Amino acid sequence: MNEIINNILTRRSIRVFKEEQIPESDLNVILEAATFAPTGMNAQSWHFTAIHSKEKLAQFNSLVQKVLVKHPGEDPSMPYIDFLKKVAEAPNFNFFYHAPTLVIASNSISSASAAPQSDCTAALQNIFLAAHSLGIGSCWIHLLVLISDLPEIRDHLTELGVPPEHRIYGSAALGFPGRSTPKPAPRKAGTITIVK
Repeated sequence: MNEIINNILTRRSIRVFKEEQIPESDLNVILEAATFAPTGMNAQSWHFTAIHSKEKLAQFNSLVQKVLVKHPGEDPSMPYIDFLKKVAEAPNFNFFYHAPTLVIASNSISSASAAPQSDCTAALQNIFLAAHSLGIGSCWIHLLVLISDLPEIRDHLTELGVPPEHRIYGSAALGFPGRSTPKPAPRKAGTITIVK
């Protein structure tokens, strides 16, 4: 089978990671692959913030947990906040599944691109596929998209290097898989139409 097709068909979301950090050289390759994704108008207005520090990730997770637990809930501007509060109350809460690296994809609010969210999504897919090709597990992390406008979270994201004029569009947990690769869920029927 074609190597690229095989890589796409065998990639899975990993939610159990080894503590071992991924090599920085591999992270650099993965991030370079992200920058070769297509962008509307070739704007390339995205930014990738890679947190490659166990300590900084632990601090970030603690902040996210604290902010979610103390949130009053029932906020129409924040979908799923009641669910997120409940999840954050678990003592072992970790929004990136204890992965040793987290890459945050953001894009300028005033992007020259016609589709900044789509640009980041395409880049994240490149991240997932590049990671898989290197034997590194990955998982899409959406939580920051939902909470990044909360002042404490936004301030911390800026401290981490996310440009202040950027919106978060997704993130990727990266690390070596901590258990065997899960089998794929069956593909749903009726999702393809070919017009001849």
